[in-house]
Amino acid sequence: MAAKVSNKTVSVKTETTRGQRIWGRYLEKRLSPEAGKVSIEWPRLITAGHRENTALPAVLRKAKMFEKQCLDVRLTIEDDEQLLLGSVALEPWAWRWNVNWSGRDWVMQEIASGDLADVVNEEDVAEVKEICEYWKDKCADDIYHAWLKENGWNDFALQQCEPGVCSANLWATASTSPGMEVADYEKMLRIGLKGVIVEVEEELQQTDVVEEGSVRKRDFLLALRIVLRASIRYAERNAEFARELAATATGKRKAELEKMAETCAWVPANPARNFQEALQASWFVRCFEEMDQKTPITTPGRMDQFLYPYYKKDIEEGRITREEALELLECYRVKMSMTRYFVNKLVRDFASQVQVTNVTIGGQTPDGKDATNEMSYLFLEAAMGTRTAHPTLSVRVHDGSPREFLLKAVALLSTGIGFPAFFNDTSMMASWSQWGVPLHDLRNYCVTGCVMPIIPGKTGYSGWMYINCGKAVELALNNGIDPRTSIKGGVATGTFEDLKTFDQFYAAYKKQLEHIIEQTWPKTKAAVVHVASESPTLFDSALIADCIQRGKSCMAGGGGGHYFNDLLLPIGQISAADSLTVIKKLVYEEGKIGKQELLKALAANFDGYDDIRRLCLEAPKYGNDEDYADAMAVDLIAFLNDCAANMEGFLGRKARMLGLSYAMHQGFGRPTGALPNGRLAGMTLNDGSVSASQGMDVEGVTALINSAGKIDQMSDFCDLMNVKFHPSALKTKDDQVKLLALIKTHFQHGSKHIQFNVIDKATLVDAKENPLEHKNLLVRVAGYSAFFTALDPPIQDEIINRTEHTLS
Repeated sequence: MAAKVSNKTVSVKTETTRGQRIWGRYLEKRLSPEAGKVSIEWPRLITAGHRENTALPAVLRKAKMFEKQCLDVRLTIEDDEQLLLGSVALEPWAWRWNVNWSGRDWVMQEIASGDLADVVNEEDVAEVKEICEYWKDKCADDIYHAWLKENGWNDFALQQCEPGVCSANLWATASTSPGMEVADYEKMLRIGLKGVIVEVEEELQQTDVVEEGSVRKRDFLLALRIVLRASIRYAERNAEFARELAATATGKRKAELEKMAETCAWVPANPARNFQEALQASWFVRCFEEMDQKTPITTPGRMDQFLYPYYKKDIEEGRITREEALELLECYRVKMSMTRYFVNKLVRDFASQVQVTNVTIGGQTPDGKDATNEMSYLFLEAAMGTRTAHPTLSVRVHDGSPREFLLKAVALLSTGIGFPAFFNDTSMMASWSQWGVPLHDLRNYCVTGCVMPIIPGKTGYSGWMYINCGKAVELALNNGIDPRTSIKGGVATGTFEDLKTFDQFYAAYKKQLEHIIEQTWPKTKAAVVHVASESPTLFDSALIADCIQRGKSCMAGGGGGHYFNDLLLPIGQISAADSLTVIKKLVYEEGKIGKQELLKALAANFDGYDDIRRLCLEAPKYGNDEDYADAMAVDLIAFLNDCAANMEGFLGRKARMLGLSYAMHQGFGRPTGALPNGRLAGMTLNDGSVSASQGMDVEGVTALINSAGKIDQMSDFCDLMNVKFHPSALKTKDDQVKLLALIKTHFQHGSKHIQFNVIDKATLVDAKENPLEHKNLLVRVAGYSAFFTALDPPIQDEIINRTEHTLS
């Protein structure tokens, strides 16, 4: 029997590694009828924890819901060869439902419509309905919607978010915890959770209840103590479970289970003593974050740095071999890939089973030396051997990065897995230095989410706001009216006919963007405050600097605002820039298309206007090293950076612009009509932030990176560049050397990021038409990899239509 892994077929009966065997069995189960159901146990326990503690303040009630999960969840080991304990999924490919965050309304609607027939087990439907009924007016979604309505903002939210005129996160911020913080894993491994409890106890002793603030602080500290003690008990339960399994096991497996029991009995309560304990404790942190939050993007950060001392000591003292450490890392990769998040059908369609767990490797030490070590190589090898989608890998590149290490990273991405992504230390540090970040801290940055740089253990919560740059073009063309819904989604800036020069039109477009930001940002900040008060992050807050001392979660300013900025996330800025270029050249400068003629063509989705669409498609586009088109992208992104800098953030912080698309280039593309760049209505907007519009970069990859290099990225928090190569371009070692040279050239321009899909269009087209023949094909979407056949067709088409480059 064979299981397809990425583009390669790996037999699960031939000599394979432990991780390959486990992953192969999971892949066989992925599309089976019993896989991919909602795990009812998690919402059942969360609901019970809430029912039993309704009289408590919100922070203590949340701690008790966490405790309920730790103490009562069913324990399981998903595979007889697995070496790590603790489970987020409970069943293979199960959907995890954090019902306290969201889901009541849409779950009931989708049960009625039949959309959940393949997701919820028939025998669980009655209980799901009961759980939904209980959470009416209690889940974060409902509370936030009521708050919006009370403040007179509900109509705005419906108008702006439902048609997609503006920002998505008026809903998303209130119904999920972003999880962008990165816990201090090094501290957890060094002192254990018992050591953190000591810090909490000491702060409790020093906290006198004298006013409202001290009451809230004491409640928060008590909540942390509950969470930390429950976490320890969860690990102890897993130790007892492993002993039970060992009692009936024989031979090598008996010894493995006994070692696993010993490990879980010690960590994470106590300081890790060896590599297996350090890795097991790190996996437990992921389990605890899932019990505490609803987020697909919590990340462990620089794992090669905090795990290496334990590995090195074990190797030197003969307790572990390199092959045994690699086995453990492969088991960790499989564990990380088992989580799916229960979301509504729209999000299930366009985001697939996405999570963005990001492990950063390479880079520099706090004193500026190269940080690459044997663990950095092992992470690459684990991904090469066990080709799971998660965790994605991010490689930090600097002048002292070993060439051998970078070429090994290029070899991994050449397999078609979609990672690692590459990040430019020089550009990143230059940006952060001008923002006042001390050098020894910024050298320790890791990547979370798709491309976001962050300082582990020192960074608190962020507020972010997506804006639809493509829709703003429609608003500028139609005097602030969304032509799809006839809703006034923008501001009156004059009819297209009234805007006599391109400068006037461009000014109108900018006013539409400014209006979207001005109207949406205050509501977004309110959503952040709402989440921080109703459902504060607890476990990670115990491992974020200052949270214990301040008595506040990392979402509420407990982290002290260390080096973090709130974020403006523009989507479709290149689609917009190309559209502006077309309007400038063909309407205002050359007069080849009349204003009313263009409006009619767009309203008709170019049906019957083939000549006009051809002109639009043939006009200059960003990504071809053509200054005329590139200049528009340069100016628009500079303007968006200025907009971000003028946004007042939290705790006196300044906002920054972060360039990424996640899956929002489809989410915002659906309600956006035809655009002057030739894009049809409903199609995806450009992916990433400095990637070209799909299929528009026709002059080769060198021209593309030259275009990106013209954009001043110094003010950007980060940017995202996607490039697709035909597999034939990276067949040989010489090809991989050329690609490394291309990456370095891209970074010499000052760019911050680049990532690759290595797959041919024919394979993607065949996978779309014959999904069962390619069910395990992995592709890079935005800052994450996903199963291609599980993606919504528009996202599939978007990846298919990306330009297929070569290195010739």
